[in-house]
Amino acid sequence: MREPKETLASGCSAKANSPKPSDVLKEITSAEPENAKAWRALGEAQASQKGAREAISSLQRAVTLGVPEGEIARPLAWRCCKPDRRKTPSPFVSG
Repeated sequence: MREPKETLASGCSAKANSPKPSDVLKEITSAEPENAKAWRALGEAQASQKGAREAISSLQRAVTLGVPEGEIARPLAWRCCKPDRRKTPSPFVSG
């Protein structure tokens, strides 16, 4: 079995038939269920793909594992509550 870091690296480097980031992060959280950073990244990836329920669950897991709520509250609210993110500029991106 490959290490999660190797799975992420190989998943991101493949150009054809690349898996979604959330799929790669699901593999990592399965292999490392106590990895708070992976749960946070998974939740943010799910939120950006319009998976609000999944995102909330993953981000709650991250908080349970020690990620401060303040680190996930604003990005989650921004990604999950905007009706059409493509038309509204993100406050996190300057310019």
